[in-house]
Amino acid sequence: ERREVSMVLVGSLLESIEVVECLQPHSQVLGQLLAKGLEDRASAAIPRAALKALSAWAQVLDEDEAVEVLAPLVQPILRLGMATAAAADDEVTALACNVLEELAESSAAALGSNAANVARFGLTCAENTPLELSTRSTGLSLVATVVTSRRKALHKAQLLPTIVEHVFELCCEETHDDDDDDDDDDELTMHHHAAQVLEVISEEVPSKQIIQVITELVKANHNSDNSFRRRSVFVMLGLMAHGCSEAFCKRLPVTMPIVYQGCEAPETRVREAACLTIGMFAQFLHPEILEYGPATLSCLFKVLDDAKERVRERACFALEALCEHLGEAILPVLEPLITRLVVLLHNGSRATQERCGSA
Repeated sequence: ERREVSMVLVGSLLESIEVVECLQPHSQVLGQLLAKGLEDRASAAIPRAALKALSAWAQVLDEDEAVEVLAPLVQPILRLGMATAAAADDEVTALACNVLEELAESSAAALGSNAANVARFGLTCAENTPLELSTRSTGLSLVATVVTSRRKALHKAQLLPTIVEHVFELCCEETHDDDDDDDDDDELTMHHHAAQVLEVISEEVPSKQIIQVITELVKANHNSDNSFRRRSVFVMLGLMAHGCSEAFCKRLPVTMPIVYQGCEAPETRVREAACLTIGMFAQFLHPEILEYGPATLSCLFKVLDDAKERVRERACFALEALCEHLGEAILPVLEPLITRLVVLLHNGSRATQERCGSA
């Protein structure tokens, strides 16, 4: 109990920049004190208090100081975080993720040779289903931050393809029945969080380092019996199109038939995701995507008659993106296209009408 109180007191003191400056000559001793607190298993409250104190300290240290005094604490934090994640302790696990993410953002060098282990820890938290969704998403956020700040270290450890695989699996997590138009789109799920991380990865990592694993995931899952896996294939392709545009352009002859197939899937979630992919491809894979203009327009015309409002809305988004770059190539289909859009303007939802107007 006394050790817990002492850690709480230290944490309160370390919230003050003036106190931290006064304690600067004693940083090494302070670091050792916190390290002991992180490893103390006599009571769960002691490492929790030590971690909170460390979090306060990390926020007021400059980068050079952080590297010197916090780097030795990364492994104790990881050991504590792994233990609390296994015990489904959301508070301490999330706090460990937040502290490590602060280090990765403010002084990435403080992670030192532990960057790969920190990313693995983030994945472990994200995949730990007994933890609350908020805690798991904190683990994913940690992974994204480490990819952004320590990409070269992760590449050296040959971990980037593994990260893509694991995040894709999280993107495939089944959610409630989202084939209904009245679902709450604002409700974030692990699928949404993982999709955002895939987009970050594509923006931060050269496509040549991850295109092979993306190709393998598409090949292995686009014909899956599980509609959530097929949806995630298209979400991955759409959201990673910008960052991997050059590599994706080279694979359009193989990819586009898969996308067209997705637009005809029996599940709403898959058709919707396939339309999203077409829209993202139209935005980022031109001029190569224009070679598929007629076939893509024909596919989208069919989807405009879809029974689900959400799918029709996504189809309008794809049409808007595609038509923006088609130029005179759109003239042969202009009349039937306008006819279809006018019908949707009269009968579609507000969102669909806005998309129609833009198209």
